[in-house]
Amino acid sequence: MAGPAAAIVGCAITIFLALDNFGEQAIVDGGVKQGLKVERVVPVPADSSHEQSEKEVS
Repeated sequence: MAGPAAAIVGCAITIFLALDNFGEQAIVDGGVKQGLKVERVVPVPADSSHEQSEKEVS
């Protein structure tokens, strides 16, 4: 019975340390944080057909 209780205490300590030490860490890999969710932003490549149509109009 002591095993599951020790696991719960260990998890609580791990979560506390993670939030205390790394909770306000900046995102430097090009991600965007929305609440608790972090998503990587993928740059959209330029559309070459759109550039050609602008040249034809000018």
